[in-house]
Amino acid sequence: MGHENGYRGDNRLRRDLGPIVAGMATMPSRGETLPLALASIIGQVDRLYLYLDGHDEVPSSIREQPKVTPILSRHVPDLRGAGKLLGLTLEPAQGLFVSVDDDILYPDDYVASLCEGLRAQDYRAVVGYHGSILTRPFIRYSESRTVFYFAEALRSACRVDVLGAGTVMFAPEVLRFDVRQWPDGLHVVDLRFAIEAAKRSVPLICLDRPDDYVRPLALGQPDSAYASLKNDDSRQSALALELLHLTGKSA
Repeated sequence: MGHENGYRGDNRLRRDLGPIVAGMATMPSRGETLPLALASIIGQVDRLYLYLDGHDEVPSSIREQPKVTPILSRHVPDLRGAGKLLGLTLEPAQGLFVSVDDDILYPDDYVASLCEGLRAQDYRAVVGYHGSILTRPFIRYSESRTVFYFAEALRSACRVDVLGAGTVMFAPEVLRFDVRQWPDGLHVVDLRFAIEAAKRSVPLICLDRPDDYVRPLALGQPDSAYASLKNDDSRQSALALELLHLTGKSA
């Protein structure tokens, strides 16, 4: 797989793909997984904005990365996991934007595969490898959804209600927003991202893949969004209802 220069479809989109820019957020507790995740993606992108949540200073290993633009949370506070999408606002070029996580190991052809999937959608969608469909009647977020876990095989691409924001690619000319305007980016990033896409009628596509194409570097972290969801899913459920309303689907 590989990417091909030139958009198809709407001539308002750039004919040159431009730079491929990534965004990632991390925190001190992810010190073991961050270097592995970063190493797996950095060679596939032109630059990466790294939001350092809770770090007092930029780690020396990051300062040595010429492609990485570090952002300390004291300069742009309270974004938490949503900081992975801050580069969407800071990056002046159009190109393509890839949002990645600090606890996922990405394969060598990951970005090329995303480009291929996005090209199949004429660059008018968001594509990714972790998605879920909200089931009706909707009861609560932790119960009322079918999840396509990124590390498991998916036979064919499908449209979903929510994509995991750590596995997505899209064209900023199709979807652009400012996470600094979100009221809360803690453990609800995927749903707020889905709402931004729904407001602009941009479809979310979960891509096909074999088993273990994308792999987790750690599971069950106590500070993860999944752990939060297991404890209390009231905020996620409220946002899921908002998403269903925006997309015209009965709850």
